[in-house]
Amino acid sequence: MAEDDSTIAEIRREEDGIKEEETRNSEKVHFMERLMVGVDSEGVREGVTRCCQSCGGLLDNRFRETLWPFLILNSNSSQRRNSEFGHVENKIKQSNQNGKLSVEQDDDSVERNFENRDCAEGVLQDLEYQSPSKEEIESHKDYYQVYVDVSRSLKRFPPSIQNEGSVVDKYMDDLIEVILKILDTDSDLHYYQGFHDVLVTFLMVLGKEKTFQVAVKLVQSHLKLFMTKTMRETSDALHLMYALFEKEDKKLFDFLLRAELGTIFALPWVITWFSHSLNDLELVLRLFDLFVASDPLLPIYLSAAIVMHARESVLSCECEMPMVHKLLGDSLNDPDMPWTDLIHRALGLINKYPPHTLEKRAKLIQEISAPKPRSQLQKKTDSGLSGDVISFVMSFVRQRPMFTAAVVSSVVLAYLFHYYNRS
Repeated sequence: MAEDDSTIAEIRREEDGIKEEETRNSEKVHFMERLMVGVDSEGVREGVTRCCQSCGGLLDNRFRETLWPFLILNSNSSQRRNSEFGHVENKIKQSNQNGKLSVEQDDDSVERNFENRDCAEGVLQDLEYQSPSKEEIESHKDYYQVYVDVSRSLKRFPPSIQNEGSVVDKYMDDLIEVILKILDTDSDLHYYQGFHDVLVTFLMVLGKEKTFQVAVKLVQSHLKLFMTKTMRETSDALHLMYALFEKEDKKLFDFLLRAELGTIFALPWVITWFSHSLNDLELVLRLFDLFVASDPLLPIYLSAAIVMHARESVLSCECEMPMVHKLLGDSLNDPDMPWTDLIHRALGLINKYPPHTLEKRAKLIQEISAPKPRSQLQKKTDSGLSGDVISFVMSFVRQRPMFTAAVVSSVVLAYLFHYYNRS
């Protein structure tokens, strides 16, 4: 009888949680609908950012279709800093209860193309889209690599689309076209494997023309770090995780250094905004809500939050890179991952430790933890031969970071197979 009472109580708690979430989402929908009424630029940006960073993000593609372009096209470095996460839901609730936003607005307005949406669409209209010819596409220097990567991206589409061959082919053709056009907008942009994972998410929400026009700004504001000639800048940035571990969890920090984990485990997470590694499209969209409204380095802080969340499992496993690498890779799609809490923590960390306050320490940790060259390798370096090899390897890693991560994962699996057979 006690077990029956316990089961009933658990069911009621779940029902109460569902009702609470529905109420919260209803309040947020009402809040976002009111953002669509004409208000000044600063008021809309603050309200949309709060919605993106709060529980559930923008909730629905009908909001993303307008608010993603608005945020990206009207962003700058100072406005991408994160607001206090802990007060987000309360601010939304208070705004609805007060019947007004933080700025004056006219609730009777019938015209829903608010000033800022006109502004965003005005920017879009300035970049009129023109499709290149098939010959221009196929003669592009990056065509083959982009084609190969896009051809492997079928799993990124919802099952309903995967079963429609002609629809998938159209998406893939559009994706290749948009990527190549974006690369042509700036000679300093270099394609990296994983860029297509980011762009296909925008494509599914915004369509070809809007994706191109938004991505032209996105590659300058959020993704340029990953599109440099080498992956050195990306590697430097990823070491911010270790500076955070040292600040927040010295025991975990020391363990990861002893395991020589490095940063490659998080490379696919960061450069694809987790879209390559996660199986849940709704979760990917929710994270994109967060990232378009936040500091460009927030994916690194979220990666650090994920590792710190898994600290007990990490500290309990063998202090070997393959073991830790596999554990963290497997944890990402754990159905019990508390993503709302992880987002909360990542926003708290980036407010507590802005990137510029960690850069020097991260660089020092990177130098200390870097593998020391062997004497023979050092001699070859002096002769210039090893320098050429290293240059080639760095170039390959930049162009194929996802392939490099896959190779590392294969090595990890081979190590584990050998280890368990031996034991």
